[in-house]
Amino acid sequence: MACQKASTTPNLIGHGRRMVRRPPPDQSRIPLIIFLVAMLSFVVASVKAQGTIHGSGGKRKDAPIQLRGNLVKFDSEGQTMMVSWSLLYPVTGDSSLYSKGEKSNVRKWNLYRDAMAVPDSRIPNMTNIPFIKSYDLYCVDDLTLPPISTLGQHKFDSIDTEIEFSQYKGDDILSQPLFAYPFDVWTGSIVLTLTDQVAAEQADFPNCFALGIHGISIRGHILNWQVSSNTVNTCEDPDPDAGCELHVNFIIRRSCLVKVTALMIFIAGWIISIVIALRTYLTIVTRKQRPSPDIIAISLGSLFAFPGLRYMLPGTPSFGTLLDLIGILPNVIIILFCSIFIVAKNPS
Repeated sequence: MACQKASTTPNLIGHGRRMVRRPPPDQSRIPLIIFLVAMLSFVVASVKAQGTIHGSGGKRKDAPIQLRGNLVKFDSEGQTMMVSWSLLYPVTGDSSLYSKGEKSNVRKWNLYRDAMAVPDSRIPNMTNIPFIKSYDLYCVDDLTLPPISTLGQHKFDSIDTEIEFSQYKGDDILSQPLFAYPFDVWTGSIVLTLTDQVAAEQADFPNCFALGIHGISIRGHILNWQVSSNTVNTCEDPDPDAGCELHVNFIIRRSCLVKVTALMIFIAGWIISIVIALRTYLTIVTRKQRPSPDIIAISLGSLFAFPGLRYMLPGTPSFGTLLDLIGILPNVIIILFCSIFIVAKNPS
């Protein structure tokens, strides 16, 4: 009996007497999809990193007082950051923060920088002033110190302050400012003290009636930098000698975009250098390849491309960083000597 032999050829579809090969599934799009998903996740993470950071704390008992700090710019060469401070207060029944809208002669708050508010023994004896019960009894330690600004009288009241920055970890060379680019980490701080000018004028006690700052809101972002902050409110300390001021500490580092870009250029530079060095070895030492114009063109082109790629990096500092010592400088030396050897071996 004749029996039909089963076909073992895969991916065949019978159409009558004609066998048609089934096309294999297209898998070329899978790497592209993975790449797009990874890039989208990276973009979302970078956007979320530029957030608003809130602090807390305060001493005023009848109405909370808050400050808003707008990030203006950061100068990495000068190691300073400019922050613009304005007054905020929460509207009753609304959790949002608003600037003082109308002109007011009743609410004027003096803002002092890098000054401490200490207890004053004279104030508790002033029982004839009705509003004294609304405040903790503190005065600026320097009664002749002028305020840097008066806030609360107008909606547009604000003051720009320049904060000095230094290395976050003093003994960590891998986070040293500028040298450890793009992994350098900076830190800076400012001390803010707020007093009630109207109460001080009525009581004839300048720089007194210090108020606790109940909250702080850091707004805005600086391109290619990630800023975080935390606050220490000494007004909340039960020890009266702790003072009544707000310490604002900033930590700033490069954004993820800067770090990824620098690493990609670093890795690409070493791959190019290794490939050129390998082809030079095969051409000069083992003689398995003949000198060709393309390797000479690639080598000479890379010599001019590396400096351009280096200064294309966002926020790149002057030459001499750790990235230059382990990346740009050795890559340029390798490619330069490879070009010299190839040209010397085959001058034509």
